[in-house]
Amino acid sequence: MEKSDGTGVFIEADTVINAFGMKPNTTVGKAISDKFHTKTRHVKDCVSIGKVGNAVRSGFFAGLTLE
Repeated sequence: MEKSDGTGVFIEADTVINAFGMKPNTTVGKAISDKFHTKTRHVKDCVSIGKVGNAVRSGFFAGLTLE
């Protein structure tokens, strides 16, 4: 297992259950936003982790704000 600071941990076990957190990769989105700031919106997992229904809703409302 790798911790968020990059160090590794070995856990000896018969059964392991994981819930994986995600870190957004905003590299491409930031590059596009820097060039087209008025036409770019960052939605859901780029902003905060959530459920798919919230992501769809967030994308819908972001699309409404574009001209």
